[in-house]
Amino acid sequence: MPERRTSAAPLVCFYLVQKTGTELKPGTEPGVYHVTLGENDEGEPLEHWNWICSPELENLGLARDERQTNWSVGLRWRDLDGNEHQEFIPAEWLEGSGLRVRQWLASRGLRITPYKPRSNDPLITYIQSERPKDRFRCVSRVGWYKNLYVLSGGEVFGHSKEQVIFRSPGDVHNRVLHKGTAGSLADWQANLARLCEGNTLLQQALCTSFTGPVLRMVGQSSFGRNYVGPTSTGKTTLGEVAASVWGGDGERPNVETWRATLNGLESIAAAHRDGFAVLDEMHDVEPKAAAHGVYMFSEERGKTRLDRDSNPMPTREMVIDLHQHR
Repeated sequence: MPERRTSAAPLVCFYLVQKTGTELKPGTEPGVYHVTLGENDEGEPLEHWNWICSPELENLGLARDERQTNWSVGLRWRDLDGNEHQEFIPAEWLEGSGLRVRQWLASRGLRITPYKPRSNDPLITYIQSERPKDRFRCVSRVGWYKNLYVLSGGEVFGHSKEQVIFRSPGDVHNRVLHKGTAGSLADWQANLARLCEGNTLLQQALCTSFTGPVLRMVGQSSFGRNYVGPTSTGKTTLGEVAASVWGGDGERPNVETWRATLNGLESIAAAHRDGFAVLDEMHDVEPKAAAHGVYMFSEERGKTRLDRDSNPMPTREMVIDLHQHR
C-alpha cells in the first residue's frame, strides 16, 4: 500500500498571457492568467488558471521626469474595440488597493476581472511583477527640452540617448489634446500660404507664427503683436491664418480666447511654450486682467505654487509668441 503524503508539494505560481489566436489551454479565452501548478495532499496534480484581464496588457518600463522624481509606469493594451493604447500612470497608483488603476484602465476599454476587496489584486501584482529594463524620460512641457523639441501631439524631434515622452499636467493636457494635423504641407502651401502673397498683414502674421522655436536659439524673449481695428475687418482671419501653422481641431485652426481667468491664461501659455498662440476677442477681458496676462507672458514665468507639503513647485516657463488681437 503506497505511503500517504503528509504535506502537499510547494505550489508554483506565475502569470501567463494567452493572446488571440492561440490556445495554450483548451477551453480558455484569450487573456492574462494567474496560473497555479502543484500537487494536492493526495499527490494528485493541481492546476488552476485564474483569468485577470483581456490580453496584451504589457508593462513597457519606468519613466521619470527631469528631476528624477514623479516616476511612472508605461502600459500598453487594447480596448474592447481592438484599438491600441499606450500611456503612463503614476507609480504611486499601484500602491494600496490599486483601485484607481483598475478604474483608470476600465475607463479606457480594458476588460478586467471583478474587484475583490481585502485581497491582493492580481491585476496590480501582474503589473508590478513585470520588470522591463527600458527607461523613459517624461517631460511635462512642450517646446525645447535640452536639444529636443517636443510638440503637443507627443512628437519629439532631435536625438537623445533615452526615449523622451510628453506627459503634461491636466489643465495643459486638455488644451493640447485637440491639436492635430490635416492635409499635407503641399496642400497648405497651395491653398493658404500662396493666397497670402501681396497682402503684407497676412504675410506678417504668417511669418510671426514661425518664430517661436528659434527665439531661444538667438537669445530673444517672448513678444506679442496686437492688431487693432473695427469689427469685421479681418483681425480674426489674420489669427486663423497664422494659427494654421500649428494645427487645429480638424475644423478650424487653434485659436484661443482672452475670456479666461489668469490661471486659464497661464495654462494657455504653457500649452504653447516655445511656440505660438493666438488670443482672440481682447474686448471680452478686463483691462487689468489683460495687463497681468501680458506681463506674465513677457516675464515667461507663471505664478509660484505649493505642493501638498507646502514646498514651492517649479514655476512654468512660457516662452511663446503671443499674437493678440481684438
